Amino acid sequence: MPVYEALFILRPDNMGRLRGFLHQTANAIIADGGTVLKIFNLGKRTIPHIAKRHLEKFETGAYMSLEFFYPAHKINSFRSSVNRNTTVIRATISKVAEFPGMTSMKEKSKEVIKCIEKSSKLRNILAVEEVMISDLEAESIFKKFI
Repeated sequence: MPVYEALFILRPDNMGRLRGFLHQTANAIIADGGTVLKIFNLGKRTIPHIAKRHLEKFETGAYMSLEFFYPAHKINSFRSSVNRNTTVIRATISKVAEFPGMTSMKEKSKEVIKCIEKSSKLRNILAVEEVMISDLEAESIFKKFI
């Protein structure tokens, strides 16, 4: 199963929308048989050019990065569903690696969902830069399949 990395530029105006988008995206990945590996918060930044999306113009955005396993034959439908979301200003999804023997790690994905749900108790989701699976765990997982 391939490993994908997604970079999202999201509307910076509403923290509830960001939490909802991350929760919805992680659930969609898990429902289709994928596994979320890492979620990175890259913070609010100025977009290099004015972005027009959903009849609005944006100069700043909240940048998020997501690494996940996902079935290759379903990635196009996932891309289109992400691009239809009104919280997303821009989205780029690219394949990072291929692991043919990789099976779904449902427990780690469930931990990611719990962390996103708990983030509503935190002051600001953009202040959370927690990696869901440590780099050592990810390396040991990848070494099994290389």
